Amino acid sequence: MCGVTTAPEGLTALEKQLHPRFLTLAEREQIRGLRTLGRSLQAIGHALGRSASTVKRETDANSDREHYQPYAAHRTAAARRPRPKDRKLLREGRLHVCASTSPKAPT
Repeated sequence: MCGVTTAPEGLTALEKQLHPRFLTLAEREQIRGLRTLGRSLQAIGHALGRSASTVKRETDANSDREHYQPYAAHRTAAARRPRPKDRKLLREGRLHVCASTSPKAPT
């Protein structure tokens, strides 16, 4: 995951395989379904294998007046994800100079 230099666009960002710490669209859909059935945050968290506080933060951040919006939540998360930054070793600066002039370690 290190060294992301370009932001994914369109559907690619939504479908990109993520680290397990991020909620997937399927998990977000499951949150909506379980909330509709009136399940508690604890029960939803248990069903997902996540903590209740994760479910609480997700529903608070991505609900309109009373309904959780899983697709809007996933699009918002995908839009926040890209970090179009150059790697530190590729940027000009002391670290780049030091790394490029240091002898290589034996392999």
